[in-house]
This record gives sequence, structure tokens and C-alpha cells, in this order.
Amino acid sequence: LNPNITKRKRCLLNTILDNVNSVTPLDVFSEIYSKLVFEHCGGVCRDNFLRDDANGGAREAVNKGKLRRAAKFPFINAQRKPTHYATIYALFEEESSSSSSGESSSDELDDEFERQRSLRVAIIGAPNAGKSVLTNMFVGSKVSAVSDKTNTTVRETLGICTRDVVQIVFQDTPGVVDPRSIKGESQRSRVKGAWGTAINCDMLLFLVDAHRQMTRPDPRIPRLLRNINPGLQQHTTAWSSIQKIPSILVLNKIDLLDKSDHKRVDELKAHLELLHEFDRSFVISAKHKLGTEEVLAYMTEQAMPRPWAFSETAVTNRSPEERAVEIVREEVFRRLHQELPYVVEVKPVSFHQIGGNVKIAQELWVNTFHQGSIVVGKGGDNIMKINEKATASIGKALGKDVKLTLVVKSRKG
Repeated sequence: LNPNITKRKRCLLNTILDNVNSVTPLDVFSEIYSKLVFEHCGGVCRDNFLRDDANGGAREAVNKGKLRRAAKFPFINAQRKPTHYATIYALFEEESSSSSSGESSSDELDDEFERQRSLRVAIIGAPNAGKSVLTNMFVGSKVSAVSDKTNTTVRETLGICTRDVVQIVFQDTPGVVDPRSIKGESQRSRVKGAWGTAINCDMLLFLVDAHRQMTRPDPRIPRLLRNINPGLQQHTTAWSSIQKIPSILVLNKIDLLDKSDHKRVDELKAHLELLHEFDRSFVISAKHKLGTEEVLAYMTEQAMPRPWAFSETAVTNRSPEERAVEIVREEVFRRLHQELPYVVEVKPVSFHQIGGNVKIAQELWVNTFHQGSIVVGKGGDNIMKINEKATASIGKALGKDVKLTLVVKSRKG
């Protein structure tokens, strides 16, 4: 890189290269990219990036003949998106050729930047262990749907907790099970995606429902613990050459147990620790925030000297519109029963924000008219309750006054 680029920018560039790959979602890349541009480059290249589409900035780089130079970067290979790298490289070329004025303030930012530490944590566990509740608790805001039904989380959700100089990025994953317990291609895809997310994190947090395991032992849990390393191995061809991913065991839902059961909890923890080599074990209640500060303190100690990937105020990489969809999904799962919540598809229609007010329109799609009539409920009771609860939750999550319109539609009559 050009020697005029400060070590702060070098460090952040390395972080970007470390965080993006061939499957990096646009919103994740945009968040990292925009943070860099806004803080250091005045937004010139950001305009190029966002003007057309995901590759707008990359095309700008190509037009300037910089893609060829970016291709010389040792991190670029067939598995990575050259367009991402071209955009980043073009950004640094642009910045390094600019005036050197303001270098003293940049040096001050360097000192602050070098104090930053971060950690990426994958929250893994069987369905309904409380992973989304724990993620929301750590983040301090609703970023992931929560319900008593299994498999509420269908895709990875990112939550961000920033305290002082440490930023911890949590990946809330769909429930995982051992290979013999997988039912159908849909679950197989979710399990594979969860392990694929975990392999790219700095730490695994394996969550177990202690109450269920002590009252109705789930035979999948021991098999799942023995399957952690094989689950990760399927996503790399160089398992023997990579370092072991640190992992912690967290027993959840102790608020449902009597005080007399504490000895049995210790016995359960000792038994599970024999099934996988955990670095630490904790006993918590995510719902009531019991023991969670101890877990957060441990993860803070393990954070690496590395610049933050997100701004200090960010709580997720999802857009406000996506968060609104997730909250409506949560209320659908809470209000409807049996298999119906799993067939309801929530689609965003519009999202308009004016000052402190937000107008949102969404559609709830079902397969048949009969299913639609159940979603609506007698006299519209179900849909009104879903709307009422979701409106309050969205308003709290976004800090806005919300007007939510939900329309139920069926694919067949």
C-alpha cells in the first residue's frame, strides 16, 4: 500500500479483508465500507459505491484501471469477490493521493483506533435453547425473533454489543442437531448454515437448556456435543492446519429450576464437559439476566486487538425494514399455533420514515384461503393482536412512532 496511508487505515483495511468473502452479504460489506468512507474519505467513493448497485464502486474502480492493480493483492483469489476488493483498493488509492492536510487529527484517531478490540461469537445450540433471547439480551435490543416454538430462527442474525473499547459481534444461528436427527432438506440447510457461520468466528458459545436436560433429557444434546468438531470440519479442507476455535458451554434457563437442583446442575455441567473440550462453563438465565454479565466479562477478556467492524451505536447489520419484518414474524409465531406460523411468509411492501415517524406496510402470505382466515381470526382478532404487539415492539426497537399496516394474502383461493 501507499506509505501515505496511516496505520489506522491499514489496520481497518486488513479488518475488511478479514471479514469479507465470496458469500459476504451486501449489507455487511456496505456497513464496513461505509464506516471507513465516512470516517476517512468524506463519502466521495461511497457515492460511487451506492449510486447504482452493489458493484457500482467496483465498476468505478475498473473504469479507473485500478481493478488490475487490486488483483495483485495477495488476499484476492477465486473464492473471494474481486469487486469488493477493487472497491476498497480504489478507495485507498483515492485517499492516498489526496492532500496530506489534517494528518495530526488522523494520528489522534490512530491512537483511539489501536485501542479497539473485537470478538466474533457464534451462538450454537439445539432448537429452542434460548439463543435468540440471549442474543437480544447481550445486544440490549430486539434483533432476533423469539417465541416458544422451535425453529423460530431460520437464518443467521447478527447482533452487536459495544462497551468501552470492546465490540462483540454475536451470530445467532438456527438450531443445530446431530446428523442422525436431521429431518428434511430444509433443516439440513439450516444446520449446515449454522456451522458455516461458526467456522468463521473467534469463539463458539454452546447453549444448552438446562431445565429441559434435567427434566426431560434430550438424547440429541450428547450426540451434538460430540459432533461439534465434525460439524465445523465439513466447512474446511484444512481442518488439521487451523487453530482450535475457543468454545464455552453455557447452561441456560436455571430460573426454571429449584434451588435444591443446583447440585444436579453442577453434575450436568460436569457430564457435558466430558463430551467436548470447553475453555469455560457458565450457568445463566438469559431471560432474567442471571449470570450473563460474567459471560460477557469473559468474552471481553478474550477480545482481540482489532478495529471494530461496525459503528459504536450499531446493534445489528439489518436495516430497520428487515428488523420490522423480523418482529412481525415473532408475533406471528407467538399468536398462531401448530404448523401455521411456519407457512406464513412476511413480505415488506413499504417503509417510509419522516422525522420521528415511520409508516410500514407488510403482507402476510399463506398458501390457502382457509389458512388466511385463521391468520385474520374471528372478527379480525388475530391480525389486530399481531399488529398491536408488533407496532409496539417495532417502535421500541427503532425509537420511532410507528404506523403498521398488515394485509393477509393467499396464493390459492
